[in-house]
Parts: sequence; structure tokens; C-alpha cells
Amino acid sequence: MSNEDKSSGLNGRLVFAIAAAAVGSGFQHGYNIGVVNAPGKLIQEWINYTDYTRSNYTVVPTEATITWIWSVAVSVYCIGGMIGGSLTGFFAEKFGRRGGLMVNNIFALIGAILEGFSYSAESYEMLIAGRVFIGINCGLNAGLAPMYLSEISPVNLRGAVGTMYQLILTISILISQILGMENIMGTETLWPYLLAFTAVAVLYQVPALMFCPESPKYILITKGREREAER
Repeated sequence: MSNEDKSSGLNGRLVFAIAAAAVGSGFQHGYNIGVVNAPGKLIQEWINYTDYTRSNYTVVPTEATITWIWSVAVSVYCIGGMIGGSLTGFFAEKFGRRGGLMVNNIFALIGAILEGFSYSAESYEMLIAGRVFIGINCGLNAGLAPMYLSEISPVNLRGAVGTMYQLILTISILISQILGMENIMGTETLWPYLLAFTAVAVLYQVPALMFCPESPKYILITKGREREAER
């Protein structure tokens, strides 16, 4: 490590913790904002076919019905986000900043499973429910990740580290658009896997966070362990 790194407080453990929190959480947030855009037409066609089969091929769904179902599937992500955002304080104090991020991955995993199996189960209700759980996950990420990053960073690096979440979020929107292209995963059979791909971030973040420190502010103020917080 160079003298500059020592004086700035930058070290390998801090870089690893920043990557675990920012990449894992920011990816979930950005990816799920953009992932439904590219395969939107295919999903609407699937909703149309699913609704038609449920009527024993007797009632053709109207365009207004399909649009309404699709609108709900897209917009419930925001409702989930509001729920997750309102729970940030509770999770931060109950589980800690790092612990809250780890527990939050449960919502992402449930959402990925529901979205991924919605096609084979012929249930757009599962797709809608999955978007709610993903929204809760992203709402919590938006509060917990910046909080954790700011509290583990030295004062002189706090501004730069705080921007990492937004940077990863923007990059992950781009990734979702690329993966959603027709010649990659934006096909009639692969779009469920495209939505479920968000589980990859869970598989990365949970093991990574196990090797990261908890926020010293949480250890000191909430747990009252002064010596451990100082360390």
C-alpha cells in the first residue's frame, strides 16, 4: 500500500466492502428499473395468451385489459420501493447496516423466483408479486447501502464513496438493456430468465458481506461496544 493510500484511509478491506455494498445493492436497483423495458411487448403477448387460455379459449382479452395488467406489473415495483424505503430505519437499527443488507436479499431472492417461474406456471399474478418483492428490496437498498457506505468511509473519501451506488445503478440499467436485446435474452422463452437474473447479485453480495465490517456507528451507538467500534 502506498503512503497516499495510508494517509487517505483507503485499504483493501474498505475497497472490498464498498464493492460488496455498492455493486450488490446498486445492481439490484438499476437492473430492475430497466429490465422490463426491452421484453415488454413479449410479456404483454404472454399475458394476453395466458388470459385467453384461462377462459378455455372462449373470451379474447381486450387491449385495455392487457394494458392494465401490464401497467400494474410495472408500477407495483414503485409501491414495493415505497414500502422498502419506509422500512429502512427499522432494518438499520434491528439488523445493522451490513446485516440489513444481507437480510434484504431475501426479498430479492423471493422476487427472482416468482418472476422466473411465472412463465411456466402461466401466472401473471406471480410476475406482479415478484415485482413487489423486488421493489421492497430496491427500496431498502436505496436507504441501507448509502448509509453503510458513508459510515464505513473515512471523512475525506465519503463524498466519492457515496457516489458509487449511483454509478453502479446507472451501469446496471445499461446492462439490463443489453441483456434484453432480442439476440441475447429478450426472446419469447428467455425473458423469464432475464427477470430472474437479478438473483446473481444475491449470490454475490451475501457471501461478500460476510467478510465485511459492520458500521462502526451502529456498533457504538446502537450496541454500545466502544472498543469494537474503535477497532
